[in-house]
Amino acid sequence: MNLKKVKLFFLYLTTSILVFFVLLTLLLLKKINYPWLVGYFLGIACCWSGFFYNQFIIRKFIINLDPFFYSTLLILKLGIYIVPFLISLYLQNFINPIGIIIGYNGIIFAPFINGWIKVSRFL
Repeated sequence: MNLKKVKLFFLYLTTSILVFFVLLTLLLLKKINYPWLVGYFLGIACCWSGFFYNQFIIRKFIINLDPFFYSTLLILKLGIYIVPFLISLYLQNFINPIGIIIGYNGIIFAPFINGWIKVSRFL
């Protein structure tokens, strides 16, 4: 087993546990409310699904080399990001749009993670 992958797994595990306990503490102290938390997790889920969908788009584009197919898949990817935000604007009692915006912060780090995954795949 690769030691670098094990360290990376434990880093992700400890980070996710820490984030979970911070959010649980803020929820119990009533600093944040339920719609904000739902929006935050919806934003994280859409961010990661967009990241994995981007990997799918790259593979399909390399196989097909069709620019129209690529543009169609790119429009669908934009829908992954825009639709939850629009839903949160209409249902503000159930999903907080600020939570979704904060959940989308992984988009900022996606290029770095993408390059890191490609480099670590060959190690």
